[in-house]
Amino acid sequence: MKKLLMFIAMAVFCTAGFAKTADEVINEIKAATNAQVISFDKEMLKQQFKGNDDIPKEFFDSVDEGTVLVLDGVPSDKMKLFNDKVAGLQADNSYEQIASVFDNESRVKILGKKDNDIIKELLIIVSNGGDGVFIKLSGNLKPEDLGKIVNEKTININ
Repeated sequence: MKKLLMFIAMAVFCTAGFAKTADEVINEIKAATNAQVISFDKEMLKQQFKGNDDIPKEFFDSVDEGTVLVLDGVPSDKMKLFNDKVAGLQADNSYEQIASVFDNESRVKILGKKDNDIIKELLIIVSNGGDGVFIKLSGNLKPEDLGKIVNEKTININ
């Protein structure tokens, strides 16, 4: 019994050691594809969306910082790398899927890392042919604020 518990503990620690953060994945994609990466803080985000009534003020207040990675017209091998790296975030159970949309060739996935009922990191991944966008938002986001932005008729918010 003691050996079994030790084996389970080792398996958990080994898995946790291989889990990648969103920042690591962004850096790997950037290095492999020469993607454009832009980082921003709360004030830059507020200025960018000033006067935009589509996104509630509560959402902006809960975002502390973010990063956007953009791939534009890249070859299929680079797009495969993008999709594989992003899929790894969900596969190692670091992030859980909150919502997804498929429309023709476009795919949008929203992943989150939660602490109780608060989303600490929100990842929005969009891919369409040779184009890809990876958005990482950090802060204390409430699922209900996210639900106000997302069309609940199209996407099921968990």
